Amino acid sequence: MRFSCGALVIEVLGHESHDDPYWKVFEGFASGARADVTVNLHVSDKGWHNVELDGPITWHIDHAAGAIDIGISTWIAHLDLGRREVEATLACDQVRTFAHLLAVVNQVYTTYLKRGLNLHASAVVRDGRAVVFTARSETGKSTVARISKELGCLVLTEEMACVFGLHEGDVPVVQAMPLRERGDLLVKEPVRAPLAAVYSLAQANDTYVEELDRIQQVKRIAMASAIGVRDALLMEPALEMAGQLVDRVPVKLLHFERSPRLWEVVDADLRQG
Repeated sequence: MRFSCGALVIEVLGHESHDDPYWKVFEGFASGARADVTVNLHVSDKGWHNVELDGPITWHIDHAAGAIDIGISTWIAHLDLGRREVEATLACDQVRTFAHLLAVVNQVYTTYLKRGLNLHASAVVRDGRAVVFTARSETGKSTVARISKELGCLVLTEEMACVFGLHEGDVPVVQAMPLRERGDLLVKEPVRAPLAAVYSLAQANDTYVEELDRIQQVKRIAMASAIGVRDALLMEPALEMAGQLVDRVPVKLLHFERSPRLWEVVDADLRQG
């Protein structure tokens, strides 16, 4: 089965269906387009049960071979970057385990192939345009998503936003992805919208926008980039894509208080351009 997953189409072999209700979400992202990456999926016969998703991830990068081995308590994977092929084994046949694997595979190949950036961010659609809010964990992404939803905005994601179309001549866009989040995925199909702006969040007692110089913009985008490991193999393309993003789309610092007034400030800033 092939899935539209942000900037990529990922083909998964060995996992065509599942009785978990969440599998319907993945089916909503089915694609007939040519695959960018193929994942050969296996389920361990060791009978691992009750594994925890939050264990540490280990990375081994072989620069000479152009390959990455990644392991966690719920799955292991060998990523051949040049061939765009992944050999992966799940510790248990659970959709949440599969979803976590798919998220990491997506992060690595989106960055390595310079297709775009996956950012630790929430993303919402307002007046037909996407606005992305980047932040560290527990510092406002989900809060902004909830406020936005209450005001009638379409929430594409609460935790990870895929931004692509950053090359010259393309239109920067954000697209929903079939990846499990802390809450329920709010969009069940690959909806996309042109990107209007990116705001880096900072909690405060008031809400206002602060301009950033280009170096600070690139730094904040690079810090928000969700690539899992800070190695040159992935950091160099991430920095290149961060530079392309800030050259195409406004990136600013948004000091905000937890109130609907956030959108009064953001709307005014967007109108100013």
